[in-house]
Amino acid sequence: MYDDERFRFTRPEPELDDMDRRENALNARIAAFESIVRKTKISTAERIEHLTAGESELSARWDELREEIDALTGRENDLRRREAIIARKAADLDARETALRQKTESFRARSEKVLSEISRQKEEVRRLISARLG
Repeated sequence: MYDDERFRFTRPEPELDDMDRRENALNARIAAFESIVRKTKISTAERIEHLTAGESELSARWDELREEIDALTGRENDLRRREAIIARKAADLDARETALRQKTESFRARSEKVLSEISRQKEEVRRLISARLG
């Protein structure tokens, strides 16, 4: 058929050099871009790892704080129960004190009446003794 060598297209030498130079420049740009992409992937992976570690630390700290809050809430509830018990006991003591004061006042009033009656009767006995003797 055809002789392949007769129809082969050959470029002139300066055009080949220009194409080679352009191809090399393109390959260099592609290599530089691939290097940037690799570095970016590595940097991104490191950043994601760092963020994941930070997230884990924050999550652990959050859990610790939640436990501390729960413990403090429990203590607060215990203190409120104790406060209520103390308030009831204080009210009971106030009621007892009021009752004791009332009994004391009542006793004092009766005692004064009895002492007054004893003094009156004593005076009457003296008058009677004086009247008989004299």
